[in-house]
Amino acid sequence: MKTTDTALHALIDVCETEGIFPLDDLAALADDDLFELGLADSLSLTLLQAVIEETFSVTIPTEVMVGELRTLRDTAAYIRTASGAVAA
Repeated sequence: MKTTDTALHALIDVCETEGIFPLDDLAALADDDLFELGLADSLSLTLLQAVIEETFSVTIPTEVMVGELRTLRDTAAYIRTASGAVAA
């Protein structure tokens, strides 16, 4: 399993546990734009940023989150890179 996949699964688990996005199967939407789906708003982004910082010790600036990290897979890749993990 690639490190990105591990980060993605961990991110999805945290999002589901914390109820950030109200869906039963976030994994199915890993590559979908959360903004276009109407799932991402200012509250969910604030919660997501706080959970990522607490869980992964990675701070993601709001402008990066909104401008570049529109999918869970992109966010997981950012977490992996920022935390210094090496892809398998």
